[in-house]
Amino acid sequence: MGRGECGVFCGVNFFYLSAGFISIFKAGRVLNSLIIPLDLHLMMLTFNKYYFLLAILLFTTEVLIALYVKAGFIRHYFGDFLVVILLYCFVKGFLKISVIKTATGVLLFAYFIEMLQYLGFVKLIGLENNLFANVVLGNYFEWADMLAYSLGIIVVLGAENFKIILRVIINGKPEMNSCNNKIKRSKLN
Repeated sequence: MGRGECGVFCGVNFFYLSAGFISIFKAGRVLNSLIIPLDLHLMMLTFNKYYFLLAILLFTTEVLIALYVKAGFIRHYFGDFLVVILLYCFVKGFLKISVIKTATGVLLFAYFIEMLQYLGFVKLIGLENNLFANVVLGNYFEWADMLAYSLGIIVVLGAENFKIILRVIINGKPEMNSCNNKIKRSKLN
């Protein structure tokens, strides 16, 4: 695993964040071979009310689709399209991570869940009769879902780029991140 990447671990594990590292504990002992360095300065906890409100709106839409639309394009494909946008907005609502890293992480997570469906994971763990497990993890694989996830992330990236272009049109210059602003201020002094 590369710098800043984190694998998915199943089982009775929990993560302990300390001094820029995640240590994985299992049955009370540290698995030293699984210590993963994090770029903590790249993943800051924050609250963005716009992304959070959009996530709530998308979640409400997903619940309405689940409750009232029983079949067809909206139920089977548009819901999958929206869920990656929902996850993206939820992550951006609480973490300050780059657009590309967030979009990539959400897309890989969606693909991972779809692969679990392909493997029949819900049945493997004996939860095939559990409604919650079937709703959250799904119970059948479909390539069209992978396409819907991909299209959802493409729309996210397009919207984020449109937001940047709009700022340039309105302000006459692109948004500077805080690091660049500090550098410019120090050169002026």
